[in-house]
Amino acid sequence: MRVSGNVRAGSISHPSGRVDFVLEEQGKTLAVSYTGRDPLPDTFRDGAQALVEGRLMPDGHFTAELVQAKCASKYEAAPGSTPGAPAQPGQSNNGG
Repeated sequence: MRVSGNVRAGSISHPSGRVDFVLEEQGKTLAVSYTGRDPLPDTFRDGAQALVEGRLMPDGHFTAELVQAKCASKYEAAPGSTPGAPAQPGQSNNGG
């Protein structure tokens, strides 16, 4: 099962052998525990958009085996640009 949302600020903790955090999306929250072997992405932090893959436990807690994340601010449109619009010659839509 895959679930996505934003990592709630202040919710990331590192109890022994796992990482716990809360995802928020459209006013709903989901407590997540990551127990995978791979390190978390560098972009995983408070407020990051995250996609988790794993299992929903009977108590409503989500056990993730995979976590993908991106920092929302890196993907916002540059000032004066239109999101999704093609870049003009010599320009890019990502501000870089």
